[in-house]
Amino acid sequence: MTIQIKDDIKTARLEGNAKLLDILVVLKSDIELGLSQKQPVKAQKTIQRVLGSYTETLALVSDLNARTDLLYKIHVVSSYAIEEKLLDTAQLQVILLQSQPVSIGAWMGYLKTNYPDQYNGKTAKEVFDGTLK
Repeated sequence: MTIQIKDDIKTARLEGNAKLLDILVVLKSDIELGLSQKQPVKAQKTIQRVLGSYTETLALVSDLNARTDLLYKIHVVSSYAIEEKLLDTAQLQVILLQSQPVSIGAWMGYLKTNYPDQYNGKTAKEVFDGTLK
């Protein structure tokens, strides 16, 4: 995800699109401030938080130019939001039973390889712990 944002920052710089560049640099900073691209679920939560903040601010602003800027920011940031639903507990249990990993590390590695950005690590660990007991 941050790789895509970095590429889009380069493009915005080359095109001289200062407004888009500003939004992307802030978004990249928000995501990287305590997150890494190895944590896509957390990155998505950050994007949702930023969108929520912009939406709340939009409801409070009456100035037309400020509203237009916020709507543009919402449009740009939402393009990085993943619309896919994460795998639920039942789906993870089926995958666990089919893959039969020997350890939590093997299980997480299997998910990372085969289901990137589609699972919550905490839920996957709980499924692993609960299914083997």
